Amino acid sequence: MTTIELTETSESYWCQTAANIPRVYSASSLSLLSECPRKFQYQYIDGWTSSGENLDFIFGTKLHRCLEWYWRRILQWGYSLDEALLETVHVAMTIGLDMPEPKRPNQEGKTRKGLVNALIWYLDYWKNTDDPLDIVMLGENPAIEMHFEIILPLINPDGEHYKVQGYVDQVRNWSYGLTAWDYKSTNKEPNDYYLNQFDLSLQCAIYTMGMRVLTNEPITTFMADVIGVETRVNNLPEKIPVAFMARKPVMLTEEELDEHLLDIQVMIKSQERYAEQGYWPKNTKACLFCDFRDICKKSPPLREAFLKTEFVRERRVSLNRRKE
Repeated sequence: MTTIELTETSESYWCQTAANIPRVYSASSLSLLSECPRKFQYQYIDGWTSSGENLDFIFGTKLHRCLEWYWRRILQWGYSLDEALLETVHVAMTIGLDMPEPKRPNQEGKTRKGLVNALIWYLDYWKNTDDPLDIVMLGENPAIEMHFEIILPLINPDGEHYKVQGYVDQVRNWSYGLTAWDYKSTNKEPNDYYLNQFDLSLQCAIYTMGMRVLTNEPITTFMADVIGVETRVNNLPEKIPVAFMARKPVMLTEEELDEHLLDIQVMIKSQERYAEQGYWPKNTKACLFCDFRDICKKSPPLREAFLKTEFVRERRVSLNRRKE
């Protein structure tokens, strides 16, 4: 496989000698660039974001924090499983106080109660499968919430290597050997259609590459650990949030990892060309559920005005937003 490197350094995310060219990418920004260059422009280059709060992102971030807290209490501070669970539930109840109100029917489960239920149900569901000792120790610390930075064999306009950064939730010694482990949350019970998306996921490859360099081990497996949250009646007078669990292992060969690495470089070179031209084409096959769909329907001279009306322009965002 092509040699890649990892470093812990953090620098400016944008090239200094060329406009609108990032020096650092993430799995989410590269996936978005692949999905639609125009959406990449609006969201990452121009900094447009929805005026409302992103409930899915907020819920996922809080759930990740709770699970990180749980495992750290066991592995770093010597809590028992029951002690860690009780304290983590208290954390979930506390950080869930400021959860935004769901605005769509498929988000009804993403509430404070839904956060607590998802945490308890998840840990109970896997209690006979998950062993805290499966989490790899890197030196004196468990491999939890690991930051990585991959240095690509591709030079940016500043004369330096492009980088891909990210965080992976854990590295576990699992049935398939050392495995890059990442939690995912969704608004419904995960089915085969949902799980099969990970087979060709760029994120799976990036996290696997990052973790194999971090551990200095030939990791070839990624695990998507999925928690689906929705509301059900369950013979009660009102709907309650319920959680559904599923796991999807993705095994990658050296040749597949090499191909993903080449794909990344081709996408980045395409982004360079878009930036030089000052034009990011739209992919009309990706318009159906896009937040910017109504903007792209407008005549080009009118789009800026509608963006200012319907979106909020923030300071240019980092391409390594957590949580992926």
